This record gives sequence, C-alpha cells and structure tokens, in this order.
Amino acid sequence: MTQDDVLDRQGCRSMTILFAADSQEYGNVGSWTGPSFFQALASKIGGRQELSLQGIDYPVDYHVYSDEWDYFELKDMEGPRVVAKLAAQVMESCPLTHLVLGGYGQGSEIMHNAATQMQKNLLDFVRAVVIFGEGSHTKRVGYAGNGKAGQKIKAYCRGLDPFCLGREAIGDTRITYTRNAAQAAHFVLQKVIDRR
Repeated sequence: MTQDDVLDRQGCRSMTILFAADSQEYGNVGSWTGPSFFQALASKIGGRQELSLQGIDYPVDYHVYSDEWDYFELKDMEGPRVVAKLAAQVMESCPLTHLVLGGYGQGSEIMHNAATQMQKNLLDFVRAVVIFGEGSHTKRVGYAGNGKAGQKIKAYCRGLDPFCLGREAIGDTRITYTRNAAQAAHFVLQKVIDRR
C-alpha cells in the first residue's frame, strides 16, 4: 500500500503519520503492520478522514550471503533526511496536527536515525514514535539524548522475531505485529492527550 497525503497536499487533519515500511514490503507503508496501525488509530479518533498518512521511500542495498539467508541494508541517510524534511513541512503547514512517526522492520531504523536530522523544535513537535520489529529498539537511537523525546517511543519486538534476536533472517513472526496495532494506537493517544 502507498500513502502520500502530505506530498499530495491533501490538507491538515487531526493527526499526521509518517510511516516507513520494511524494505521487503510493497508500497511505502507496507501491507500488514502499517495499515493495521492506521486502522486502529482511525477507529479511535473518528475515522480515516481524521488521519493524514505519508509513507517514506528509502533506498536499500540487497545482499545475498548464502542459499539460506540474505538481507537488505540501508544505503545511506537519505531516508532519515526525507523524514526530517517531511516533518518540517508538516510542522510549518499544519501546526495544530499531532505528528506521529512509525516504522516497521528496517523502516524503524529509518525513524530512529531521522531524529539525528531534526532540530529540537521539530523533535518537540513529534508527539509519538512507534516502531515494530527492529533489532536495535533498545538503543533508542537518535532519541535517547533528547530529553522528553525518549519518552515518546514505544517499541514492539516479538520474542521469536529473528531481527529482535540479532539475526537478519526473515520469518513468519515478522508479519504478526498486526496484533500490536491496538496497543500502539492506545500509546499514541496517551501521548497526544498527555502532551509529554
């Protein structure tokens, strides 16, 4: 699935989500985790019309190590820079929207690193960051040193997910983060209400 509400200038809505799918999904928001998360949020805030959805396109290199496993590696900081640029655009054009960042798999790494491309005022504008299935989730890359920014993150890493175990192999566990959609939506709403 692809969503380009911000790039297509669809107007300001109650909540804006910038989401990066995993590198092995179709479209810029993916097919499973992202859409499930959006649906869960929409059901809590009055419907899809209250959400502005924007996916993140980013380049990757494909590596084959053996007949048993391969993986995609992020090429550079282009993806994080795109996130920061879009976030700044949202803050300028829709200052009253609640900006949420989200990512799945390698898309989560994009969102981690995007924080290093943002000034403090832009980090403050971000209401919540939700990541699914990313092995370095405990490092809080980019957000750890930014005070309250680190409190805005919720990470979901399922126990049998090979990425969460420090391996690059892809397994069926990777697509089960749809089960965390309602929890993630609840976390986002808490951060919007608390404004912390």
